[in-house]
Amino acid sequence: MNCPRPETLAGYLDGELSTEGTGWLREHLAVCEACRRRLVRIAESARLGKAALEDAESGSCPDWESLLAAAETGDPGEWSSHLASCPRCAARYREAEAVIALVEDVEAGKGGSFFREEPSPLPRAAERKKPFGFEGETQK
Repeated sequence: MNCPRPETLAGYLDGELSTEGTGWLREHLAVCEACRRRLVRIAESARLGKAALEDAESGSCPDWESLLAAAETGDPGEWSSHLASCPRCAARYREAEAVIALVEDVEAGKGGSFFREEPSPLPRAAERKKPFGFEGETQK
């Protein structure tokens, strides 16, 4: 079966195909389950992308500072309903919570070895063994 490319399916959803192209695609979709599933996925992706763009343009998504402040208090407050419906902002809120937790751990001295001055497991240059024949000797 000669299936259309994803760009053709997207063009169909956007009404960009000719009458002839639209007719062919409808006939194809009537017999091709795989393309019907692909069309649904493309439509859903387009819907989510449009919704995210509208949220960003409308200013309904909180900025990073607002999410950080909410995470610092431990209560999303006014953003609760938005975080429940916006996966992108919910993920950013979880990132803000992780940042706050890390800062609190570092301030409490529990930041892990990455933040503490601990001796390196590697020997210092002066402590490394020198290769055979280079124990302070000079070549003649």
